[in-house]
Amino acid sequence: MQIMAIDGVDRVGKSTLCRVLAQEGNFPIIDSSIMKNKGDHPGEMSYFSDVPKMIALKEIQRTIFDPDDTYRVLLDRSIISALTYCLTGLNPEGTFEKLAKYVGWYKNNVTFAWIYFTNLENILGRSDGEYMDTLSEDQEKFGEAYEIFEITPMIIPAELEVDEKVRFLAES
Repeated sequence: MQIMAIDGVDRVGKSTLCRVLAQEGNFPIIDSSIMKNKGDHPGEMSYFSDVPKMIALKEIQRTIFDPDDTYRVLLDRSIISALTYCLTGLNPEGTFEKLAKYVGWYKNNVTFAWIYFTNLENILGRSDGEYMDTLSEDQEKFGEAYEIFEITPMIIPAELEVDEKVRFLAES
């Protein structure tokens, strides 16, 4: 089984890339937006602690129904996103410590991809001022979270079009 997590700041193209990859490869996305549908806070453990269980169930299903198939799953955001937003102060106090205990599973089972703005000047016309004010800080905090947990993600330039991002991943 291959599991890939796509992380990055808000509105960088994570969900779009996941949808294109899923359509091309015919594999499922475990989408962090399910948290919002339940009304959970992004840092709540109900999502990030349950991902390993969801993956295990999918692996059991795959083994039973299609044992010869190479099975892939995409995570539209990973635990790194929640940890990053703990570092920015958006998640409740104590959430970082609660989530940190699950990082080992992710490190052992997930390939991380980080959609990263290589040149913030390129997006000045793309977004509103409020977003631009926090973009640099949030992106820096993603780097800090990867560093704290000694994770080296594949870095996907955000400036690429979605089809170029797909090719970039295929070549990595």
